[in-house]
Formats: sequence, structure tokens, C-alpha cells
Amino acid sequence: GTYQGVWLVMERALGKRSFYAALPAPFQIFLTFVITMGGWVLFKSKDLPQVGTIVAAMSGANGGFGSDYRIDASRLAWTTLLLGTLVLFVRRPSQQLVIRPSLLVSFGVPILFLIAVGHLLFQQYRPFLYFQF
Repeated sequence: GTYQGVWLVMERALGKRSFYAALPAPFQIFLTFVITMGGWVLFKSKDLPQVGTIVAAMSGANGGFGSDYRIDASRLAWTTLLLGTLVLFVRRPSQQLVIRPSLLVSFGVPILFLIAVGHLLFQQYRPFLYFQF
């Protein structure tokens, strides 16, 4: 809660603008991503040494292999992650897409949603995120 509170206080103190609002949009997106990931690390960690271990694994400092934080994903998962990242940084903001959805967005998003749901239905059991804490 403190982590989020600090960011909210900073935003309100700057008139609901981020401290990096002057940067180009891709850098703003990247910094927002890093701040969000930092919050997730704090949420997941039991103590500060574990924060360091997770950050080291995420940054490649210890490779992340052989630890509890090893990424074990299929080729499909890596491809989806790459495509999602490209869409995130290349496409217009989602607010602009909602205002005037193109034909691709109108049909593509529901199709991708159905593919994702189908993948969830036919994969092996994975407990809900919050059951892991």
C-alpha cells in the first residue's frame, strides 16, 4: 500500500501529471511498466532480501536459472509475449482505439479473446495467482 501511496502522492503533487510526462510516449510507457513491475515484486516478496533476489533474476544478474524464479515457457508463450510487447509499444493508446475501432480491432480482439480462453481451457491446471501467496 505504501508503494502505491507514494506514487499517488507524487502524481497529485504534480497536478495529476507524472514526473516523466515530458518524455516521449515510448519512454513513458516503459517507465510505467517498470514502476508497475516494481510494485509486483514488492507484493510477491516476503522480505527485502527476496526483493533483491527477484530483481536480480529479472535483470539477468544471476540468470534466474536454478532458482525459484526460472522462466519455463513454451515457444507459443514467448511468441505471444513478443507480439504483445510489439503491440504495446507500436500501436496507438487503447483510449484512441476505443473511440474509433477499426475493422481489424472489431474482429481481431474477440478472436484473440476466444483463442486465449480456448488455451486456458485446454492447458494443464494452474492455480489462480492469489492462491500462490
